[in-house]
Amino acid sequence: MKQADSRIDFKIAVILAAVLVAAVFGEGVARYKLKAEASRGALPSQCESDPVYNHVWRPSMRQVDAYRSIPYVLVTNKQRWVEEYDVAEKKPAGTFRIFYVGDSNVQGVVDTPYKMVKIVEKGLNSRSKKIKFEVINTGTSSFSILQYYLLIKYTLLKYAPDLVVLNIDMTDASDDEFYRRLARRDEKGEILGIAPSGGRKYVLTPIGSFHEGDFFPAWMIRRSSLIELLNGRLQNLVIKIGTFVGMRRPTNWLAREWSEKTVKDVDASMDVLMAAIELLKSNGVKVCLTGVPHYRQYTGEWSVKPHEVLKSVAEKERIPYLNSYQTLKYKITGTPQERFYWSNDPCHFNREGNRIWAQAQLDFLSDPENRLLPSDFF
Repeated sequence: MKQADSRIDFKIAVILAAVLVAAVFGEGVARYKLKAEASRGALPSQCESDPVYNHVWRPSMRQVDAYRSIPYVLVTNKQRWVEEYDVAEKKPAGTFRIFYVGDSNVQGVVDTPYKMVKIVEKGLNSRSKKIKFEVINTGTSSFSILQYYLLIKYTLLKYAPDLVVLNIDMTDASDDEFYRRLARRDEKGEILGIAPSGGRKYVLTPIGSFHEGDFFPAWMIRRSSLIELLNGRLQNLVIKIGTFVGMRRPTNWLAREWSEKTVKDVDASMDVLMAAIELLKSNGVKVCLTGVPHYRQYTGEWSVKPHEVLKSVAEKERIPYLNSYQTLKYKITGTPQERFYWSNDPCHFNREGNRIWAQAQLDFLSDPENRLLPSDFF
């Protein structure tokens, strides 16, 4: 009997030892993978919480982003804009200053020379003999119309812009619906800022937002690299499922049919957009409006109605409107996603996509009928 008990004890000891070895090995592998991902820029946060904008880029940052098939370097200046130099508040003499406002598409998920904004700046200066064009990229990941308005109101007007190009992304209506829950307003209802999300993790997708959540207690995530890695992998799975399968939210202006809530929320976003336009016009700043097309709009999976809504806003405000979806349609329709967008991302242009998008913007800005550039340019 004692011999049988000792055999059982030995088997238990072997099993426990094997589990311990596997846990130690797994912990070591997880620690190595987390360090490797951190070195590629996949883990350290590129943004900081902000009481006005909800979040902003970290200032004076230079970080590799390896999420896509071709890693790129994200650079910011002290103003937290995607520029390699600090912008002087006082505009240099003989300079026509253009601000590009938008989210991660305007930011450009490619290296600096391949960004749409940088290509536009180079193109304008190559065509101009008398005027220097300064084209500044304020694109910030996950910004939406509410942040565009606040950015113009609190910051951009101080920098004496001559022209502001508002690039409305197809994620903006659903993102606005999320940010309105965090908005701070005065007694008249005027928006003052968008509070940070208080440490809770959310995922903002083209079709809505949802709480990302953690799959393990926080104390376990903090103390174990293996748990931290598993938690991250499960969260990535939730993002994929939530984006492309089932976690739909009521505000989805990419849907073929709009719900009553979508109509109401889009109207609210357009009201803020028109307020931003009016603010610029009242300060003597020229405005151009355009939208950022997504690949699945060219396949028919997602609605193109957002571009029609933006056109209507431009007509009401009597400002030039570039229908980027229509302009690029003959080039993108029928092509594989990876031709102009990232293979794992149907919402962001790759290098070639940035190039054709920049050409469309450059041609539109340079068209004398739109009266966006100074007469000396032509």
